[in-house]
Amino acid sequence: DPNVRREKYAATAKQTKQLVNWLRRQGQDEFADAFIVARQYALRFKSECIPLQWSSHLSNVQMDDKSCTIHTSRKTSGRNVIPICRNCICHQQSQALCGCCILKKRHLRNDGGYVFPSITYGSALFWLREGAKACGWQNPVAWGTHAFRRGWGRDAYAQGGLSAFFLSGGWSSIAALGYLSSKQRNEIE
Repeated sequence: DPNVRREKYAATAKQTKQLVNWLRRQGQDEFADAFIVARQYALRFKSECIPLQWSSHLSNVQMDDKSCTIHTSRKTSGRNVIPICRNCICHQQSQALCGCCILKKRHLRNDGGYVFPSITYGSALFWLREGAKACGWQNPVAWGTHAFRRGWGRDAYAQGGLSAFFLSGGWSSIAALGYLSSKQRNEIE
């Protein structure tokens, strides 16, 4: 039935950590790092995470002691480059899930080009789905990289309500409520 809204998968912090640990055991550190950064910065994987560069006119990364800021053009901002700042979350969640610390570590060995130079969208889907299968997640072939953005949004809502949700993902219209779980949407209505 096309009128029935199907639940879309969202990678929780626990699932992301499980996937990242599995990827690291497979020697796929770049994918683990990219999935962490995509989740914490609520990035669209194909159009914002893969083309992310250390320093260019379309995107760049700036760091200080406690935070990292990604400047990138987002789907909703057109060509305008906007900042997305995140603090280190090692003490609140886990060092394994801190996109800020991942960026700092990757920066030490960067070549000045892309943050994730070897990743393609197809290979990211492959490793995400292989990991979902290995971790025993429901319907592994249905998982997509947007699950990280959706998961971050749901966590932000759970921790800080609607305003935290909109601020954390750069969302600006009510269409973004589709990122929330059906239970979260019912709380709002």
